[in-house]
Amino acid sequence: MTALFIPSRLMVFVALAALAYVPLSAQSGPEVARAFREANEVSIIRDFAELLSYPNRARDTEDIHRAATYVRDELRAVGVESELLEIEGAPPIVYGELMVPGATRTLGIYVHYDGQAVDPANWTHPPFEPPLYTAAMDGG
Repeated sequence: MTALFIPSRLMVFVALAALAYVPLSAQSGPEVARAFREANEVSIIRDFAELLSYPNRARDTEDIHRAATYVRDELRAVGVESELLEIEGAPPIVYGELMVPGATRTLGIYVHYDGQAVDPANWTHPPFEPPLYTAAMDGG
């Protein structure tokens, strides 16, 4: 079994936001989502691995700000108007909005980007370096 470390610039939730541009025609929502996932699965995994590579310890305000800035910048890269909402003494909130002409529904996406402190001794791989396995993991 081989572990691959995959860097990327985009995130999985950004890929989901792109669904707003897909014409639904006769396809159902799940069919459109499945087709998008099948066509983009490699980049979706890379995007998610990139998001997971950002240290996000909730008590480290610099880590959290870097992670929030990354999320905001990635949203902007795919055309989502986004900003950091900041209140002194609290972690920033990333807010983004993608207006789609003619849309009749609103889709909310929540990304939990702050985490807990980690003890690398308790990990089989370094934290913030997500591996992708090419086969099933034996014994979990």
